[in-house]
Amino acid sequence: MKKAAKTTRETAFKQKEQVVYPVMGVGQVLRIFKMKFQGKDTRYYEIYLEASDMTIKVPVDKAEELGIRQI
Repeated sequence: MKKAAKTTRETAFKQKEQVVYPVMGVGQVLRIFKMKFQGKDTRYYEIYLEASDMTIKVPVDKAEELGIRQI
């Protein structure tokens, strides 16, 4: 029997949620997706930071360590 794929409900943040990224400012989670990194599937948040008009990708597993939090 196959294991169910992990869903975005198992992440700290949801799509379209506002978050604070220390030093960078307030952003919005555009999407949560998987991408291969060093040969393994890794989940990422894609966050848009309006103040700097920048989009960043942050590994879900590193978000807390980086200080990303809800507003």
